[in-house]
Amino acid sequence: MIEKQEALLFKKKGYFPQPHILQIEITNRCSLSCPQCYKDKVNEGDMELTLFRKLLAEAENLKVGTLMLNGGEPFEHHDILALLTELEIYPFQVHCISSGQGLTDSILHFLSATNIDLKLSISLNGSTKEIHSLSRDGYDISMNAIKKLVKAGIPTGINWVCRQDNLYDFPRLVDVAKENGVKWISIAANKVSGLSLINSPLDTKDYVFLLNYLEQQEAIDPRYIRIQYCYNLLNGLRKNGVNHHLNRCGAGIFMCNVDIRGDFRPCTHLYTTEHFDSIMEYWNQSEALKELRKSSEVKNKCNSCLKPSPCYFCKAMFENTVRDFYQEPDSCPIKELYQT
Repeated sequence: MIEKQEALLFKKKGYFPQPHILQIEITNRCSLSCPQCYKDKVNEGDMELTLFRKLLAEAENLKVGTLMLNGGEPFEHHDILALLTELEIYPFQVHCISSGQGLTDSILHFLSATNIDLKLSISLNGSTKEIHSLSRDGYDISMNAIKKLVKAGIPTGINWVCRQDNLYDFPRLVDVAKENGVKWISIAANKVSGLSLINSPLDTKDYVFLLNYLEQQEAIDPRYIRIQYCYNLLNGLRKNGVNHHLNRCGAGIFMCNVDIRGDFRPCTHLYTTEHFDSIMEYWNQSEALKELRKSSEVKNKCNSCLKPSPCYFCKAMFENTVRDFYQEPDSCPIKELYQT
């Protein structure tokens, strides 16, 4: 629950006095080769247990509510069971997205018995190997992981990245998910790849299709299909459902990222890296966060948009904004939607 003092600071400054969500990049290693990958595979490694413990202790002291265990591939961390064991003494809600690569019997046994409030999603970008392979590697690995997790009684979701080359397969993917006992599907925004390009972006007619389909599905089960909080363009267009009220980029507002070495970034998709000794030093002193927070108020191209409320778009969704926070999208399907 947000305290009154926090709410007042947010209203005054536009960001919370401390992060509510902390992304922890526990490894940047991954043995798959996904076409859409945004990670740099230089200097691969794993976060040390001592650093992980330090971050957990500070996060608890700051009353961080949610941790996100990021990769690379989280289950390929050389001592993943030790990291997961550390989490058992903390009250965090823990989100983890995996391809399923590295999911061993030992990890399955741990997950089936743990008291961690874990939201585990397997990355799946298509109902078939052909469609999945347009953007991701390891279709068979992901499907096998889903079946093993569900059989073990572990609540499991699907993480689906919304692209034009898999959009019209989405209804079939929903069917496949339900047929296999998947508990939810989380829609992620298509972000800039490691080549600083947006591959297969949605256009206006694609958003119309997706919104119509989501409206139909919300009448069946409003919580089955969820939209990640950072997909603010889509969240801002929804009338109902989980996260429909979140329409701004959370980086530097209510969340931040820490990498395997303990260096900080606004989020896992923004590469303005800075070194600080603590989460709060970064939150209060980071030049990148200061610029990011100020840039959210820039509305030049967006001023002519007919959308009633601003989007505060994710900077990593457009090629010209990912490295220059003060830029605005060269073209925006949402703006086009409201002009038609």
